[in-house]
Amino acid sequence: MKSSVQAATTWFVKSPWLRFVLGILFAGVLFFYCRTVFMVPKDMDLPGDGISFRDPQVMAAYEKARSNVIGSPTSAVAWAQLGLLFAAHHEDYPAIECLEQARALDEHEWRWPYFQSVLYAKSDLDVALSTVTKAIQKSSSEIWPRLRQADWLLSLGQVEAARQVFEALMQDYPDAAIVALGRSRVLLAEGDIQTAYEEVQKALIHPSTQRAAHEHLARIEAMRGNTTQAADAATKARGLPFDKPWPDDPWIQAIHASEISKQAIFDKIVIAEQSGNIPATRELIRELVRLYPEVDLLAQGELEMQKSNFLAAEKYFRAGLSFDPSSIELEEFLAEAVAQQGRKEEAAELLQNILSREPSYAPAWRRLAEYLSDIDPEASRKAAAQAAWYGQAVE
Repeated sequence: MKSSVQAATTWFVKSPWLRFVLGILFAGVLFFYCRTVFMVPKDMDLPGDGISFRDPQVMAAYEKARSNVIGSPTSAVAWAQLGLLFAAHHEDYPAIECLEQARALDEHEWRWPYFQSVLYAKSDLDVALSTVTKAIQKSSSEIWPRLRQADWLLSLGQVEAARQVFEALMQDYPDAAIVALGRSRVLLAEGDIQTAYEEVQKALIHPSTQRAAHEHLARIEAMRGNTTQAADAATKARGLPFDKPWPDDPWIQAIHASEISKQAIFDKIVIAEQSGNIPATRELIRELVRLYPEVDLLAQGELEMQKSNFLAAEKYFRAGLSFDPSSIELEEFLAEAVAQQGRKEEAAELLQNILSREPSYAPAWRRLAEYLSDIDPEASRKAAAQAAWYGQAVE
């Protein structure tokens, strides 16, 4: 009897199949335990709960990102994506909270504290500096946290510390215009005007530094006593487009990837068009129309208005409003199309609906005064007064 027990025990210990089965069972128990412990209940409050985005596409993306966090509460990436969506649509506080969760779940990732530091910098450079330093400690070779650190040190008056960071960056990136501009600022703060002048030359033609570099050059020339050259540099700066964001900055990349509102896509189209990237421009336009069909319907309606096909235009504008009932632009065009068909009372009602939401919108008051002039002269005079009050007088 004893020998049979020993044999069975030996088989249990040595059997690879048993060990495999036990391993599977243990993994299953561990999975359900972790799921029970770490799963965020669907009714649990998350950062940003209660926020409602007007753009339906942004709202849908938010709900998906929130659902991803609930489904994978231990995923640093899920938390970071939710935070970046908040950040891309100007909700900084919940963005910082979400990124804090991402940091706690993935202590080795430098991007999460870096992203937080950029958000903190809007209101508190000291906190931003402390946070970006933690990002650098996780990955000291990355240029972007070091650049932000140097800029913020200089802004806080810590010139010597900023100089050390820029000097190290110059060793690693000797041809980077953004590094040259920062180093020139440090040199000027230290009183080395000539070297600052020489250094800024490297940043005068780069599309991401040229405007700031010319503004800085104007200060240098003024300190050199060259008033004419200072005025020329300042005039040149005002005539230049705003410096483009650095495309390689992971913060810029992450925010652009999270920007899905209508205005954000419009902005991307403008940037792509200005840079001459026609394929990207066309792709962005297709994406805009796919996400926001009302944009194409608005354009079609405008074309019909130009051809005086007001009934056809009305149909396009009404179709557009079925996709975006809150669009003031579509409703204003619809009012004009209706008025051109002689239905001015209906047009006036549409404008009054706009003004109930945007009471300071002067163009709507001006058109309302025009439409009511023959229907209700007294109401027309009041609308004209409102248009004048808000800055658009009725002729």
